[in-house]
Amino acid sequence: MSDISSVSSLSNLSRDLYYQYMIDHNSMSTMFHALSGDDSDSSGTSGLMNAVSSGLTSSLSGVQGLESLSGLLGGSDSSDSLLGASQSISGFAGILESYLNAQRSEAAQMAQSMSEVLKEAAKTEDTSSLTYQTVQDIYQYFQEQSKKPLAEGIVGEQLNLLLGSKPIGDDEGSDRVKLAVMQLLNEKYGITEDDFVSAELEIVPAGKARECGLDRSMIAAYGQDDRVCAYTSLLAMLGMDTPKHTSCCLFTDKEEIGSVGATGMQSRFFENAVAELLDAMGCYSDLRLRRTLKNSSMLSSDVSAGYDPAYGEAFEKKNAAYLGRGIVLNKFTGARGKSGSNDANAEYVARVRNIFDSHEVAFQTAELGKVDVGGGGTIAYIAALYGMEVIDSGVAVLSMHAPWEVTSKADIYEAKKAYKAFLLEA
Repeated sequence: MSDISSVSSLSNLSRDLYYQYMIDHNSMSTMFHALSGDDSDSSGTSGLMNAVSSGLTSSLSGVQGLESLSGLLGGSDSSDSLLGASQSISGFAGILESYLNAQRSEAAQMAQSMSEVLKEAAKTEDTSSLTYQTVQDIYQYFQEQSKKPLAEGIVGEQLNLLLGSKPIGDDEGSDRVKLAVMQLLNEKYGITEDDFVSAELEIVPAGKARECGLDRSMIAAYGQDDRVCAYTSLLAMLGMDTPKHTSCCLFTDKEEIGSVGATGMQSRFFENAVAELLDAMGCYSDLRLRRTLKNSSMLSSDVSAGYDPAYGEAFEKKNAAYLGRGIVLNKFTGARGKSGSNDANAEYVARVRNIFDSHEVAFQTAELGKVDVGGGGTIAYIAALYGMEVIDSGVAVLSMHAPWEVTSKADIYEAKKAYKAFLLEA
C-alpha cells in the first residue's frame, strides 16, 4: 500500500486549482463512492462517510484530517476548510490506506490511478480535459470480475509460476533470465531443459509444517491430505509388537482422480503381491488367493473434512467430523445419494469399535458431507470388491485441499494409536 502515499501530491495543488478540479469532475468523491459501495448517493459523499463511520472508527484514533475532509465534501465554501484539508492530507492518506486494507487488494490500483490523475491536474491548467474515466474503468473491471463464477475467475492457464527475474551474463538477449534459471536447476538438481519432456514435476508450497494456534494444539501444513494418515499408518506398523495376523501397510497413488493407473488402488499391485507371497509359501492357487483377500480386514486410511463454521451449510452438524475429537470412522461413504459408496457392515463396525475401546483410542463417527451436497470416499469401495471387511477412517482436516491444511495434534496421536491397535488385534 506504499502507493497510497502519493496522494500527498494533493498538497502541491494550488487551492483554486484543486477546488475547481473537484467541482468540475468530482473525481475524489467518485472514487470514494466506488470504494464504499453506496449506491444511494450519487456524489459518493454519504458512502464515504458511512464507510468511515462503520469501518474505521475501531482502528482510527487520530482523525484530525477527517473533519476538514468532511467539511470539504459536505459542500463548505470556507477557505479554511480547503486549507485544512490540504494541510492534513497526510492524515487523510493514512485514513484511506486503512480503509483500503479492509477492501480487496485491487482497490489499491484504483487509488494509484486516482493519484496519477491528480498529479496530472497539478501539471496543467486545462483541468477540463481531465476526467475520472480511468477510475470508472477500473471499478467496472472489478465489478465484472466479481460476477464471474469461481471456475471462470481463476483460469488454470493463468496460474503462472515465478521462477526468477535475474538475467545471466552481460550479453543482450531475451533468454538471459531463462538461462539463469536453468543454470540453477542444473547446479542444484542436475536438470537440463530436455528433462522437462519426461520428468514428473509438481509445484507445491515450500513452507515447512508448523504449529498453529495460541495453544500450539494444531498443525498447519501443505498436503496433510493424505500424508497425515500415511505417516501415522507407517509409524503404527513399524512400532508394533508381533501381530496376530500378517499385517501390511499399503500406500497407493492417484486417489483424488479415481485411484487409477499402475500405482492406484485399482491396479493389481496388491493382489499380485499377495499372490507372490502365497507362491513363495508353496501354497498358491487362484482360489486360495481369493480366500486370502476375502478373509482380510482393512482400515482405509484417509482424512475427513473437519467441520468448518464458515461453510456450515455443507455439513450435517450432528454427523460431522470435528477437530480434537479423535480419529474419524466413516461407515457410509460416497457422493450424492451416495454413488460410488461403501457401507461397512454393522458387525465389522462393532469389531473396530471394540478394538479402539480396548486400547483407549478416542474416535468419532461422521459422514463425508450432507447426502445431497456431495461427499466422497477413499479406497474402501475398491478393497470391498475382494469381499474383505473395510471401513474409511482418518484424521479430520480443516480447509481440506487448500494450500495450507490444519489438523489437531490430538487427532494425529489418536490416529497412530488406532492404526497400531487395529494391526495388533484385527
